[in-house]
Amino acid sequence: MKYLFILLVSCSAWSQSFENLGSVSTSLGGAGVGSVNLVDGAFNNPAAFALFEQRSLAMSFAKKAFRISLADNGAEALFPALLGYNQTDVKGFRTKAFYFGLAQPLSAKFSLGANLGFQETQLPGKDDKYRQNLADIGVMYRPNTWFSVGAVVKNQPLNDTDLSDTIDKRPTQAVGFEAKYDELVNLRGELEAGKNTVSEQKMIVKAGMEIILNEWLQMRLGYQNNNIISQNYFTAGLGFGGPQFGLHYAYVKESEFEKETHQSIDLAVPF
Repeated sequence: MKYLFILLVSCSAWSQSFENLGSVSTSLGGAGVGSVNLVDGAFNNPAAFALFEQRSLAMSFAKKAFRISLADNGAEALFPALLGYNQTDVKGFRTKAFYFGLAQPLSAKFSLGANLGFQETQLPGKDDKYRQNLADIGVMYRPNTWFSVGAVVKNQPLNDTDLSDTIDKRPTQAVGFEAKYDELVNLRGELEAGKNTVSEQKMIVKAGMEIILNEWLQMRLGYQNNNIISQNYFTAGLGFGGPQFGLHYAYVKESEFEKETHQSIDLAVPF
C-alpha cells in the first residue's frame, strides 16, 4: 500500500510536470498556443501549420527525451498534415507516442486543426504497457503578420486505459497570443486550465519574451506559474535561425526548491 501511494504521487507529478513541446516554446515559459511557429508550433496548436506555406522537419533532443515531427503545407500538398513521434523516460516512466495531425485553413487568417496521439506508457518496475489515445483540437487566428491568437483543447482522452486518473494524461484547455513589435521583440502569453489530483480546477500562467538580436540570433526569457502542481519555473534560451536550418536551445529551472532542471536542443529544417 505504501508503494502504491508513492507511485500515485510520483505519477501525478510526472503527468503534469513542465511539458516540453519544443525548445522555442519551452524557453518562453511554455507559451506557444497562439504562435505560428515553424519549429514547434504544430505540437502547441495543431491549427498552426495550416498558416505557414512550406514543409518543416523538426527534431528535439533532451536528456531521456526525443521528438521528431514533419509538417507539410507545401505547394503540392493536398491539405496541411503532420506526422510526429515522441519518446520520454522520466523517473522510470517510459512513454512512446505517435501523432497524426490535419489542419484546414478556412481563410488566409483563420484555421482549424486536430492531432491524434497514440501513446504507450510503461510504469516504473513494471512490464505491462498501457495504451492511451488522445486528441488535441485547436483554432488559430492571425489577422496580420505581427499578431496571432489561438485556443486548444489538449489531451482529450479517446479510450480508457484502466489506470488511475493521476497517471493518465489529463485534458486541459488553453488560450494564448503572440505579438511582435518592429522585428525587435516578440511577446507571448498563455493561460491553461486543468484539474489537480483532487479534481480542483487550477490555472497555469505562461509568459515569454523573445529579443531579436540580429537577422539570425534570438534570445528568449520566460516564466511559468503552474498551480496544478504548485511549482514555478524560470526559462531561458537562445536561437539561431539561418536560411537553411535553425538551432534552438532551452533551459528550464524550477524556481522555488531548485530541484528540477531541463535542457533541450532543437534542429529545424524548412524546405
